[in-house]
Amino acid sequence: MPELFSDEWVAAFGAATAGLPARPGASAVVSTVVTGGPAGRKAERPWHFELVDGRVVATAPGPAADDGDRLLVVTQPWDDAVAALRGDVPVDEAFMRGTTKVVGSVGVLLDLLPVLRSGEWRAACAPLAG
Repeated sequence: MPELFSDEWVAAFGAATAGLPARPGASAVVSTVVTGGPAGRKAERPWHFELVDGRVVATAPGPAADDGDRLLVVTQPWDDAVAALRGDVPVDEAFMRGTTKVVGSVGVLLDLLPVLRSGEWRAACAPLAG
């Protein structure tokens, strides 16, 4: 397994999530910044993915270009990011607790919940948690 949130990991995320089922209306560009790291390492690891009707159609390291109303920027501490991958704490719960920050339309985040809370999403992402 590649190092979490590395360029190789982002490619593995894309491959693992490529077969998600369609969920009309669940479309966004999600730009994620993971802060911190194991053993107190301080780092930022930006990466992004695009969902179109519930399917991941693109992934890449680095921040996403502004995509207007469809862009969500999610900033997560390392532990929240790993917990979200494992399916332990969904991103919307971490957002409500205030540990994960989301910039963009909360309506878009709500539109993504059927994907982000699905069994298929958890099955695809859990092995990527390391």
